[in-house]
Amino acid sequence: MVGVLYSSCTYSQKLVLDNHLAVGLSGGWGSSSGAANTASSGYFTPALFANYDKLLSASLFVNYRLSPFLTVGLTGDNVHFSDWSYPGDAQTYEGANSTIKSLRPSLRVFLPYRRIGLRNRFKPFLEVFQVNSSISTSLAYLPFGEKESFEETTSKAFNFGYGARLGLELALTNRLGFQLTYGVTKHRLKSKLYDDTSVIFTKTAMGMFYRGLLTKKLF
Repeated sequence: MVGVLYSSCTYSQKLVLDNHLAVGLSGGWGSSSGAANTASSGYFTPALFANYDKLLSASLFVNYRLSPFLTVGLTGDNVHFSDWSYPGDAQTYEGANSTIKSLRPSLRVFLPYRRIGLRNRFKPFLEVFQVNSSISTSLAYLPFGEKESFEETTSKAFNFGYGARLGLELALTNRLGFQLTYGVTKHRLKSKLYDDTSVIFTKTAMGMFYRGLLTKKLF
C-alpha cells in the first residue's frame, strides 16, 4: 500500500510543469573560418573576416519555457572581431576591427525527460536561431594602401543570418543556474570596404541565468 502511494505521488510530481521566464548574461570567445582569399570580378583578394584572429562576445538573453522539452528565447548579442593577420605578405586590412550586433529569436529543444545526470541538475539542449544583425567595420587603411581616418573608412550594414548550438544548463538552485554553449553562426555580408559575402564563426560561451516562476500547473 505504501509503495502504491509513493508511486502515485512520484507520478503526480512529474505531471507538474513550472512555466518560467529565465534572464541571463553570458560571455564568449571563438574564431571565424573560411578561405584566406575571396574572389571578386575574377581577382583574388585577402578576406577580411576569415583572417581575424580574435573573437569576443557579450550576450543578454531571455528564455520562456513552453513545455518540459521546448523553450523559446530572444538574445541580444555583441560579437567583436580584431587582430587581422594574413598568411602572406598582404597588409590590406591591418588594424581593422568589426562588430556584429544582433537580435536572435531562438527555439531550444531539451533531451527526452529534460533532465539527466546527478540529482537531476543537468539539462542538455539543442538550439536553432535566426539572426538579425547590424554589422560595422572600421579600417585603418583602405585597399591599395591609401591611409585614411577611421571615420572615413567605417562601413555599416543590416543583414540576416542563422545558426545552431549545443548547450548544457546546470541548476545551482531552484532559481539560479549556469549555462555552457558551443555554436556555429553564419552571417551574410555586403560592403564597399571588403569583398567578403559571408562569415562563418564558432563560439563557446558561458553565462549565468535567473529563473522566475510564472505559473505552475499539471501537464
